[in-house]
Amino acid sequence: MKTYSNLYDKCLDRDFIKQMILEAAAGKKKRIDVRRVLGSLDHYVEVFYNVLEKQTYRAHIPRATIVSEGSKQKKREIRKIRFFDQVLHHIVVNACHDVFSKGMYVFCCGSVPGRGIHYGKKYIERWIKNDHKNTKYCCQMDIRHYFQSVDHEVLKRALRRKITDRRMLWLLHEIIDSCEEGIPLGYYTSQWFANFFLEGLDHYIKEQLHVKYYVRYLDDMVIFGRNKKELHKARAAIADYLANELRLEMKGNYQVFRLDYVAKDGKRKGKALDFMGFRFWRDRTTLRKSLMVRICRKARRVGSKKRPTYYDAAAMLSYMGWIKNSSTYRMYEERIKPQVNVKQLKQIVSKKSKEGAATNG
Repeated sequence: MKTYSNLYDKCLDRDFIKQMILEAAAGKKKRIDVRRVLGSLDHYVEVFYNVLEKQTYRAHIPRATIVSEGSKQKKREIRKIRFFDQVLHHIVVNACHDVFSKGMYVFCCGSVPGRGIHYGKKYIERWIKNDHKNTKYCCQMDIRHYFQSVDHEVLKRALRRKITDRRMLWLLHEIIDSCEEGIPLGYYTSQWFANFFLEGLDHYIKEQLHVKYYVRYLDDMVIFGRNKKELHKARAAIADYLANELRLEMKGNYQVFRLDYVAKDGKRKGKALDFMGFRFWRDRTTLRKSLMVRICRKARRVGSKKRPTYYDAAAMLSYMGWIKNSSTYRMYEERIKPQVNVKQLKQIVSKKSKEGAATNG
């Protein structure tokens, strides 16, 4: 295993600190605290430099906020940290980029630049279309309360195996221990810690269990196989690894099922794989029903306004990306197109982007 030293030296580069302040400020420039920092950028570069050089940083612990997410209004606990801490998180992630990314499983698709949902979708479609034998059955599983169940000591031990720089370990530990348990939703570092924590599991599934087709989206996992027996055996081994190596628990609602297929009598049997917001059939990919409902509701709200806001336009165009990458054109024709003017939405977003570029210039 490759180890990394002298990572902290990058954190003490003033140009790097300035770059991270600007990166952390992206999309937040209307906030008072962000404007204050950007208005005295060179001063705050020195502030961050001194905090890091003297190792006096103490993580702020924000109060938790409960938010309702998605059409099912699932409750999630989010922690919104101050801008100062956000900058430190960007510094850490970028300084440790190789630690987090080198060794990462190629089909780890959650919150990884260049390897998002549509990346994972492309390969799942390819596998189930071209190799029916080895994708005949599917096992879908996830981890119970993953983010809040990540054990701090196990995570820190994994980081120590790769990082020999004591100062960087101090900063990483300070961030990890800023929450009493787990890794909080809302932290920029959390998505990287979440994927890094399961890196060993990914290698175990591929190298020890020899699973041919496997994709993970944060803590949601899908493996494919030729029969139910081998998938149940792999699932049990994965559950043991989670419990014994990572102190995590697999949810009891896992599924092992025959993937969609057309029988000899011409009838469609099996079921579609519902994963990452899509429903995967052998010959097409549709959107999850709850996502389709959300898109249609958004289209109606945007369509009822004389002039959509920039945020309306950006959100709707983002949804259009989902539609474009799925077999839902009929739904678009019937429910979306009559409600929204896509050309108008693009003009609104383009105008806002040009204004932002002019301001930054």
